[in-house]
Amino acid sequence: MRKRSPAVYHNWTYDLQGNLTSVAFRRGIQGKGGMPADADPGSQAPRKFRVEIFCGLMFATLSEATPPIGRYIGPEVAARIRRVMKEP
Repeated sequence: MRKRSPAVYHNWTYDLQGNLTSVAFRRGIQGKGGMPADADPGSQAPRKFRVEIFCGLMFATLSEATPPIGRYIGPEVAARIRRVMKEP
């Protein structure tokens, strides 16, 4: 069994859409550690939120099955939020 040094995962950077743009220390430091040549860092990217703005409030979910926020909270709660959130 081949022992591998753990990959350094801090300082990975992502664009504003959550896409991985660079991996710090991918090849290790001074020839030690790093990721295997066949590693796919993109497969380790964080899951993306589905985001919706309602009356200036931001709601987010990881679930594709969650209905739109207006339908989720229902008309009674939506009306109350609209009444309170008149100003930015």
